[in-house]
Order: sequence, then structure tokens, then C-alpha cells
Amino acid sequence: MVVHGEKTNTTHNLQDSSKFRPIARNPTCQLKSKVNSLINAIKAVNGDLKLDLITGDNAPCYSYGNFKTHKVGNPLRPIISQTPTPTYSLAKRLNNIITPFIPTTYSLRSTDEFIDVLRSNNPVGIMASLDAHCRFTNIPVLRTTDIILDYVYHHPTLPPPKMPKTIMKEMLLACTTEAPFKCPQGKLYFQIDGVAMGSPLGVLYAQAFMSYIENEPLHSLTMKLHLYLRYVDDIFVSDAHMLEELRSNLQAISGLQFPTELNVDNKIPFLYVLVDATSDYFKTMVYRKPAH
Repeated sequence: MVVHGEKTNTTHNLQDSSKFRPIARNPTCQLKSKVNSLINAIKAVNGDLKLDLITGDNAPCYSYGNFKTHKVGNPLRPIISQTPTPTYSLAKRLNNIITPFIPTTYSLRSTDEFIDVLRSNNPVGIMASLDAHCRFTNIPVLRTTDIILDYVYHHPTLPPPKMPKTIMKEMLLACTTEAPFKCPQGKLYFQIDGVAMGSPLGVLYAQAFMSYIENEPLHSLTMKLHLYLRYVDDIFVSDAHMLEELRSNLQAISGLQFPTELNVDNKIPFLYVLVDATSDYFKTMVYRKPAH
């Protein structure tokens, strides 16, 4: 494969003070009280919106890693499981409320949808893929929260939920930046930027941020692309003559890196599919990574 750009190992760097802050005491009880106060505030304004109060026992998140066996050096994919926290069920509920407001113009829902789109089109030019570097961990939380609020409260067709904008913002930030987690050594931290893999809001934040940053670059390209498809943060491009312009613009707007991979012999893997453009139509087959 021809790869432009380099991806580093994705591990929790707890010394990165821009993303993680150590804490001395377990704030779970205070977080639970805060979240329930916000839920009660919504009920006082609108009794129709169903948000259950947080009950039962809660605990900090816990962090662990899964090995990426298909990558050189078997780096760890960091995960912070938020299941035991008082914000977990609220995050799931917010995800359900907000998802309909997020644009899906270029977004794929599944591998099957990707294959259906290919079957409806013919190959044109060079194929390539782009991958937002370290997706969840590098998503700017404050910026993306404001993007989400703009989508929700200024949607062209959908009415906003019956929840004050200020309360929704407080809830989103509580779920993303105030849920404590415990590292394998037992120390407690907040993740104050980036979104944790293991959070019910992880995909939502990635979708919202990507849909926002791709809009202007795609419309400002000197020449339009034949195909531009995205699954969360993985991008497939056909007729990639404007690839470098697209990549440069995406990086400038997002602040992220977008390593690119070009097709080899008119074949490229994407979403566990090997796309073959050696004939006048797309052929697809199952792609298994080298260490599957």
C-alpha cells in the first residue's frame, strides 16, 4: 500500500495536561447530584421530556486497551468504559435525542450501504482513503459541543427538543469532561478534551465534527469529486485528482492530520471491503487485515 502521512501509536498519554487532569478524590457522588439537578430543572420546564433520574450505585470509569494486531508494533487502542458512571445512561439518552439533528449528507451507516453505493456508480480515476488521525481522542470537545448545539437548535426543518440550550450544554460537558476514570495503576483522572472511546457520545461527537469540517472543503474544491463517502472518520474518495487540496483543507479547518492511502493496481481496502476498479464497474470482496 502507498501511504502518505504517518500514524503514531494511540495510547493514553496521561501526562498530556491538555487532555487529562489528575484528581485526588472520587467525585462520583457530586457528579450524580449535579446530573440529577439538571434533570429536575428540565422537568420543571417541561414534564413531557422523559429523562430518568440517576439511581443506584455508581463508580468511576475504568481504562484499558485493545491491541491493534494488524498494525506494526501492536499498539494499544485506548478505551475508557463509562458503564459504571452516573452519566452513562444520560449520555445514551442524549445520543438518541441529538442523533436526528446531525447531517448525514456524506455519511455511510454500514458496509452494506457502501457496497450499494458502489454498485450504483462506475469507477472514475484514482481511488483513495483518508483517516482522521486518532479520531475520538483528538476531537475538540468544547468546539464540537458548540457545533452540536448549533445543529440541534438551528436545524432547518426539525424543532429543537424541549430542553433549554444551556442545560443541554451542561449535560453534554458533564458526560464528556466530568466523568472520572481510573487508570490501571489506580489513579483518578478527568478527560478534559477529546472523547473517550467507550462513551455513548463518542460516535455522535465524531459524526458532528466530521460533518461540520467537511462541508466547506467539499464545496470549495476547484473540481468536484466523483465519489466522497465517509464512515464516521474513515473517508473513501473516487476520482481523487483533488485529493491533496481536499486533505489540506480538511487539516486546516479541523486541526487534525489526515493520512491518505492510494489504490494499488486499482484496488483498495475500505470498511473490510476490498474495492476492485480494474474493470468498468466496481467489484467488491471481503478484505481481511493481515493479522485477522
